[in-house]
Amino acid sequence: MSWTNTRRIAIIALAVTVLIAIALRLWRIDSLPPGFHFDESFEGLEAWRILTDPSYRPIFLSGNFGVTPLNAYANALTFALFGLFGVEAGPVAMRTTAAVAGVAGVLAVYALGVELRHLDPRRLTPAFPVLAAAVLATLRWHIHFSRMGIEPIFVPLFWAAAAWLLLRGMRTLAVRVER
Repeated sequence: MSWTNTRRIAIIALAVTVLIAIALRLWRIDSLPPGFHFDESFEGLEAWRILTDPSYRPIFLSGNFGVTPLNAYANALTFALFGLFGVEAGPVAMRTTAAVAGVAGVLAVYALGVELRHLDPRRLTPAFPVLAAAVLATLRWHIHFSRMGIEPIFVPLFWAAAAWLLLRGMRTLAVRVER
């Protein structure tokens, strides 16, 4: 199989994987999971305060046993975006933020898989990056946290993105040094 065919198949497989990830994370996001968890409520109220109170810009949320504010800031941004389109800020907006972070995590794992494949292309097949992304896209806990408006969903995203950046930086720096 030629390189262009392999690349075309990889792009199609990645697109299908991302569509599956989106579907699993956004399907009935307004009603599943049912109810609104306490942690979601806390971070939603903090996000609302960040959005509406210009003097409130925390670097740490001391309530709820201490939480980093990244998710609250992301939710405040989503609240503002939803408001621009006339949609109410609330659980659906918060869960959409988590769903977007979940899909971004799937893409970050794909990018990491591509970079890992550069390390040893003989041992890792061209299918490896797509398979890694597909596993994360369908992993039960990842889907679960992609559908709740709390911060654990950012962990795989940041881990995979950081590992990808590190490996890519090492590879591209090595190429520059060799020239």
